[in-house]
Amino acid sequence: MLAIVPPGAGAWATPSVGDFTVSPLSANSKTTTAYYLVMGAPGSSYQEAFRVTNNTSHTLTLQVFAANGYTAVGSGDAYAPVQATGVPCATTGCWISGLPSSVTLPALTAQVVRFSVSLPSTLRNGEYLAGVVVSEAPGAASQSLVGSHQVSLGVSVRRQVAVGVGVVVGNTASLVSDLAITAVTGGARGPTGVQQVVRLTEADLGQTWVHPYGAVVIAEHGHTVSVPLKSGTVLPGDHTVMTLDVKRLPGGSYPTVATLHYDHGTKIAVWHGTVSFSAPTSFVVKHGPAGRSIVILQPAGLPVWVVGLLIALGVLVIALAVFLVWIWRPRRRERSSPAGSSPEQRSGGHAGIEGASPAGVGRPPGERSGRRD
Repeated sequence: MLAIVPPGAGAWATPSVGDFTVSPLSANSKTTTAYYLVMGAPGSSYQEAFRVTNNTSHTLTLQVFAANGYTAVGSGDAYAPVQATGVPCATTGCWISGLPSSVTLPALTAQVVRFSVSLPSTLRNGEYLAGVVVSEAPGAASQSLVGSHQVSLGVSVRRQVAVGVGVVVGNTASLVSDLAITAVTGGARGPTGVQQVVRLTEADLGQTWVHPYGAVVIAEHGHTVSVPLKSGTVLPGDHTVMTLDVKRLPGGSYPTVATLHYDHGTKIAVWHGTVSFSAPTSFVVKHGPAGRSIVILQPAGLPVWVVGLLIALGVLVIALAVFLVWIWRPRRRERSSPAGSSPEQRSGGHAGIEGASPAGVGRPPGERSGRRD
């Protein structure tokens, strides 16, 4: 399933991506620059419209389709196209009809696109989210100039804009907001598990969108660690997991309290329990040759002093091995020489042989010239 996630967790989609702009135009709903808010009744229909503007100097062909709104991973609103399943459509995106499949805009022009929002007659009171997505039409793979040649990169990038269609059924004052914290767990993230995290699951059990905020407080040996939390939108009937970084904690279990405020700060959801963390993985960065860095990881469960002791013992063993080699090599060289040989003989010289020694060596003074005076 293709998911369209608007930029910014917890924020409505920005109606422009540079090349084109989508602007809601509505006479019977409260609009902002980013989304529709339809105050409707079951069985009623509403006519809406938006303007699409081509901001470029060339023709644009854009796809247009209805989408279901849902809670994104980590909170916030996201959108997914309505899928043809062969069964009667019952999701929020099915309430939108009359959209063209595509629009073609010449350079620097605009076009108004109209559509209908039809609410089911059996719809219960509550707040709902649908969406309209405008996307660049799929084309050939992206091209790039390399020297004087056009090269295909094999990657297609499609810019798109999602405009939220919020629907409110019933009197807002009578709608119930209800949020529950269903789980809080400890863990780690990253390929090496260096960063410890706490994961909090929040579930919207009520009839309204909620935007919780609060904190997770961990009791650590006489003092507390407070981790603030600010969630984006959570839709009724949905849940999401918030992942929060925490300071390094020794491995173990800790009493924990999580508190979330919602419904404009008038209500509180509370969770009490114990959160467990594995011993954190440590790392030391050493500067190697040519400016390179060497990362030494500490396995989970080993204290820092144990790792330091193991490293010191390793260095000591290497130094001892080098020392023994340095001592052993001269002794081995002496043992390989013949017994009783003189230094000159070990070096290949022959002392006392005529013609091979310097003049006067091994002869009386009177015999240096070979005759007597």
